[in-house]
Amino acid sequence: MPAHPLPGRADPVRTGGRVRAPRGLEPEASGAGAVPRVLPLEPAPLLPQAPRRRVRRARAPARALRDVPARSRVARAPADPKRLARLVRPNLLAHGALFRARPAVTVSPRVVVSIVTCDSAPHLAACLRSLSEQRYRDLEIRLWDNASTDGTLEIAGGRMELFAATHFSSRNLGFSAAHNRIIAETRSDYVLVCNPDVVLEPGFVEVLVDALDRDPAAGSATGKLRRLDPAAWTGSEAKRILDTTGIYFTPNQRHLDRGSGEVDAGQYERREYVFGASGAAAFYRRRMLEEVRADQEYFDEAFFAYREDADLAWRAQWLGWRCLYVPEARGFHARRVLPERRSQLPPDINMHSLKNRFLMRVKNMDLGTYARFFPQITARDLAAAAYVLARERSSLRAVPLFWRALPRALQVRRALSRHRRVSPGEMRRWFS
Repeated sequence: MPAHPLPGRADPVRTGGRVRAPRGLEPEASGAGAVPRVLPLEPAPLLPQAPRRRVRRARAPARALRDVPARSRVARAPADPKRLARLVRPNLLAHGALFRARPAVTVSPRVVVSIVTCDSAPHLAACLRSLSEQRYRDLEIRLWDNASTDGTLEIAGGRMELFAATHFSSRNLGFSAAHNRIIAETRSDYVLVCNPDVVLEPGFVEVLVDALDRDPAAGSATGKLRRLDPAAWTGSEAKRILDTTGIYFTPNQRHLDRGSGEVDAGQYERREYVFGASGAAAFYRRRMLEEVRADQEYFDEAFFAYREDADLAWRAQWLGWRCLYVPEARGFHARRVLPERRSQLPPDINMHSLKNRFLMRVKNMDLGTYARFFPQITARDLAAAAYVLARERSSLRAVPLFWRALPRALQVRRALSRHRRVSPGEMRRWFS
């Protein structure tokens, strides 16, 4: 679909009155299991130049699966009964009763940008500025803050005109749960999951919308991200260090960012399919998200953060969805988590990363693939266990969390095995 620029204007994505930042927000004391405090803002009206379109009704669903209880959701105000559309959303991994979709609305942007912040002040202003300068205008931005304490709220409050909705949680729900809530409350054709430490070039969204409009087999897309780290820029290589051109797997089941740390010398200039999109700036088709979700979770909330993008990509691959790498969509990422920096990372990051490595494998890896790569996988696992026992005992907290999440992971695994559309042999090619 062509872009819809605003000639001669520098308007942000949304206007309609500046809303004061939530200064002095005093979260209510919450006990175990309390629902986080959420402050939704009414979406501002579309600019006169923005195209309007009717939202299509969802297709008839696939047969529901059973026995996985849905996790709690943030309550929302009831909709106007006259506008209720009793739709059932397609969900190949939905365990339990089918639920009624939210009411259709007369106008919906084609793209929703979902941003989750948690002490994200250093790069947030640049990220928001790059989003406001996107040439593609049929989009809206929604933000969820996970209990930031570093000035993130003040920065977001200064750009409230950009947001269709903001949510401020009194506790950190994690990357997965926060993005899930934003995705679930919207009905757009596409969702851009964007880290607050990412800066996008003006044509990023426009190029990816056009690419997925032209390729119905692609359920997601990823662009070319370079490092937003001046310390890594030297001489003629300035601004040319790659961050990611998509996710790939090694035979020992490490998943890495393709091209990470390489000098961008034109070696990744061809459009091609990759395993998945990095969660730093992942562009998802709504239809794919609805098919791969388990109950009401697109990203697995047991992961909390880290590796959830690879897990979602793996589920999508099983269901026949491709991920398209589009080098013309460019941006920059101030990547913090790298394998070579593991010893410098906070203990919680390393702990969740270890836990999620095994949860992802339990959910997605078939036994034939495990047998095929058993020597490589076992060697890597033994090395990781030795490292944790010798130098990173704080990551042992991952063990009880893994066992707690295991029953549900096995149920998702069984669902995938019943509904997969590609053979284990086809999947195995990604790991060779």
